Amino acid sequence: MTRFDFADRLKQRLQAANRKGAAIGIDLGTTKSCIARASYDPASGELLCECLPLPQADGSLRVGVPSAVAVGRDGREFYGAEALAKRGQRGFQPRQRKGLFLESKNEIGLRHSYAKAPEGFRNAGEVAEKLVLLPTEGKGARPTGQTC
Repeated sequence: MTRFDFADRLKQRLQAANRKGAAIGIDLGTTKSCIARASYDPASGELLCECLPLPQADGSLRVGVPSAVAVGRDGREFYGAEALAKRGQRGFQPRQRKGLFLESKNEIGLRHSYAKAPEGFRNAGEVAEKLVLLPTEGKGARPTGQTC
C-alpha cells in the first residue's frame, strides 16, 4: 500500500462517517524517527497530512530526528542529535546498551535485555518509548505544513 492509497482509504472512511477524525503515524527508524498526523475536516472535505517537527535541545524543531538516546552518569537523558553528540564528549563515555542506545529498533520484541542499563532503559521497547515520547518541555510538536 502506498502513502496515497492509505490517504485515499482514510479519507473515504472519514467521509462516509461524516465526522472529524485524525490519525497519528510514528516511523521509528533505525537511524531516524518522525511523527506524522493526518486530519480530516468534513466541512471542507480535506484530508491534511503533515509531519510534526519535534523540539530539539538547541531550541530548533526538526521533522526527522536521529533514533538515539543517551543517559549520563547523573541520570540525565539526551535524545536525537544531542545524544549522538555525547558520544565524543570528554567525560561522557556511554557504552552501547548501557548508556547509549542506537539502532534499538532492531531488537524490539526480542527477549534481550540491557542488564547494565539504567532503569527505564532495560530493553529495546523502553528505549523506543523514550524516542516516541520525546520530552517537549512545554513546546509541543507543531505542524509544518510539509507532507510526508
